[in-house]
Amino acid sequence: MTDATEWFSATFLRLSDAHSLVSVEEIIGAAVRDRPEFEVALVTEARRALAGDDREYIHRACAVLAVTGGASDVPRLEEIARSKDSWLASAARLALFMVGSRAK
Repeated sequence: MTDATEWFSATFLRLSDAHSLVSVEEIIGAAVRDRPEFEVALVTEARRALAGDDREYIHRACAVLAVTGGASDVPRLEEIARSKDSWLASAARLALFMVGSRAK
């Protein structure tokens, strides 16, 4: 198990509105500061979680990718954003907004 795997499993992240996004940005920023390799590993963990079916991990992945994600994450985030699961769909929509805002 990598440091990023342990961090991803143990860190409580909630993405529901702009206020929670600020908190998530601070948490992730502190974790990756001066550790670019950790950020890469964390994104890998988030992408792995998006491919699974654990709601909690998918939500955490949306939070991580809202801060660190890129264009390659958009298709899966769009799929989750269309989900009937409003909790996950909301997190995915916010992640999509943030990924899109960085692309401009």
